[in-house]
Amino acid sequence: MSIKTCELSLCFHLAEGKVAAAFLGSYIYLKARAQFDIHCLLKPLNENFEPFFRSVLIVRRTSPIRSIEDLKGRRLALPSEQSFSGNWLIVSELRKHGLQVTDLDSVHHFPHHNTVVYQVSKGNFDAGVVKDRVAKEYLHRGIKIIACSDPIPGSPIVVPPEYNPIVTGSIRGALLKIDVRNEKYQKIIKNWDREFAYGFMPAQDSDYDPVRAILKSSGK
Repeated sequence: MSIKTCELSLCFHLAEGKVAAAFLGSYIYLKARAQFDIHCLLKPLNENFEPFFRSVLIVRRTSPIRSIEDLKGRRLALPSEQSFSGNWLIVSELRKHGLQVTDLDSVHHFPHHNTVVYQVSKGNFDAGVVKDRVAKEYLHRGIKIIACSDPIPGSPIVVPPEYNPIVTGSIRGALLKIDVRNEKYQKIIKNWDREFAYGFMPAQDSDYDPVRAILKSSGK
C-alpha cells in the first residue's frame, strides 16, 4: 500500500531536510522508513507511562457481539487504511478466528478514530476498531471493548536521514524532560493532544518489528 499524498509530501520534506521533525503513525513510519530512510527519535507514553498502545475492537454496550467470531455478517468501521489500527483486525486477527473479510457484511474506513466510535455508538456499524486510548475516552458513549491487540509501540516522532544533531538533540532533550507528575509540565502540556500527554521515551527502529511482521504476513 502506498503512502497517501499528504503523508507523502511530509515525508519528502523530511527526506530533503525541510522539516526538522514530524509525528507519524506506526504504519506510515514503516512505509516512510523503507522509502526515505527516516529515523525514529521518540515514542509517546500511555497513561500508565508505558511506551505502547493497543488497538481494540469495540461494540455498543447492548450488542450481542461478544467476540471476533461473532463479526460474521456484521458491519465493521475502521480508521484510516494508513494506520495500524485500520489494519490490525482484518490483516492479523480475522484469520486467527476462522474468518475472512468476505465473511463480513461490509467494511468502511473513516479518517478519524473518534468518527469510528461515533458510527458504532449510533448503531450505524456493528463494531469498530480504534486505539485503546480513544475507546476509554468514549466509554461513556455506550460502547465497550471486547478484544484487543498485543502491545504496539507508540507512533514515533521522526527526523530526516541527514538530521542536524544539534536540533535533534534539543528536541529529544526538551521532550524527554516532560514529567506530567510535575505541576510545571502539566501547565505546558494542558492543550496538547492526549497522545502526547504523558511524556516520551527514546525509540529505535527495531521497536516496530512486531508491526513489520504483521504487515509482511499480509503482503503489505
